[in-house]
Amino acid sequence: MGFTLKLTNRSRHGLKKLPSTIELADDATIESTKKQIARSTGTSDFNRIGIFDPVSKKTIKDCNAFVRDQEPVMKHGEIVVKDLGMLSLH
Repeated sequence: MGFTLKLTNRSRHGLKKLPSTIELADDATIESTKKQIARSTGTSDFNRIGIFDPVSKKTIKDCNAFVRDQEPVMKHGEIVVKDLGMLSLH
């Protein structure tokens, strides 16, 4: 069936074209959510997208975790998103 979550920019300047909500499948992972957000915002690399806990504001690092298992995200119905910029491989 799926579920809908509100999307919020973490920074003032944030991602351009970030939709206000996102429709996710029941089995959506953090990684698949990042890919979906990258597609909708025109971001070329989904690894630039950071997904944060709406309560603690800490990044959700486990890309294989199911979104539905993230209690603060589901309780508040919100994902906080930030463009992390180009990742350096030094």
